[in-house]
Formats: sequence, structure tokens, C-alpha cells
Amino acid sequence: MKEYTVTCTETCAECEGHGIVSGALWADFWKVFSAAEAADKNVDFGKFLENYENNVLCGGPGCLGPEEHECIECDGRGKITRSVPLADALYDLLNRLVTESVKDVPA
Repeated sequence: MKEYTVTCTETCAECEGHGIVSGALWADFWKVFSAAEAADKNVDFGKFLENYENNVLCGGPGCLGPEEHECIECDGRGKITRSVPLADALYDLLNRLVTESVKDVPA
């Protein structure tokens, strides 16, 4: 029995097509820094970062890791390519065509 497949390429949901994602620890840092900056506009970023790494995380300089890194879901490409059964691809395409044509019908 023959099985037909086609290639499907989608935007990576993890990085939203950018190919990079922010480090999880940095999201917390930016929340804390934004709150501190809102309270005092003269916050020194370098000193704040050093204090945060030394006291909040207790890991020392550099423990936050890189702020951004390559998305592991798409290997930094921003797209994910996979093989899908032809029937699934046709169903998706027909569903999309019907949905689009319904939008064009006057109310």
C-alpha cells in the first residue's frame, strides 16, 4: 500500500519565528529591575545586576546565563518542518479555503 506524505513548514510556536528565546531567569530579573527603576529613575544597571546575581540568585557573576539563546525547538531557524500525511494536508488546505471564502460572503 502506498502512503503519500507532504512537507509542512510552520512558524515555531516557542520563539514565534524569531529563532531565539529569552533565558527564563532574565524574565524575573527584568520584572524586579523594572520595579526598582519605577521607584528610582537613577538605578545603576551594572550595580543592580551585580547585586541581583550575588544576592538574589546566590550564584555570583554570570549566573543568569545569556539573555537570549537559540531556540531548541527549531534549532534557531524560526520554522519547524515535518512530514504529514497528504490527507491531513488536504484537509487543512480545504478548511482554510472554506474559512477564507466565508469571510468574503456579505452579511
